[in-house]
Amino acid sequence: PDSMVGLVAPDILFTDLNGEKIALKDLRGKIVFIDFWATWCGPCPLEMPHIEKLFKEYKGNDTIAFLGASNEEKGTITGFLKKNEYSFPIVMVKAEDARGKFNVTSIPAGFVIDADGVIRAHMIGTQSEAQLRAAFAKAGFVE
Repeated sequence: PDSMVGLVAPDILFTDLNGEKIALKDLRGKIVFIDFWATWCGPCPLEMPHIEKLFKEYKGNDTIAFLGASNEEKGTITGFLKKNEYSFPIVMVKAEDARGKFNVTSIPAGFVIDADGVIRAHMIGTQSEAQLRAAFAKAGFVE
């Protein structure tokens, strides 16, 4: 798909595993990393340890937010998380929102959005830790 870099991120609604709604617009003022993934996706678990490492490293930094977004049922996601202990926030998203608003047609798909709501990195496929760090820097994240 065409890159969305430079576009204002469309507002999208996520639901966390406790049923709480999270609107992307409510995270304005922070750098936001969204990783669209699924339990059935072969490459997705290859990237998740890198996301987890960075989440733990930056956990105390309130200028960056992490969201791992899946369109699967809650039970499927929680079953996966019982086998794979990730602490970064996992949220649910409607498939039509992921496709329609963020043009997600292949996963994993990652987006880094700056504090003003502009997409600064749009990544398709598994990213390394170094690639994720570089994407965060594009959004102005300073370690």
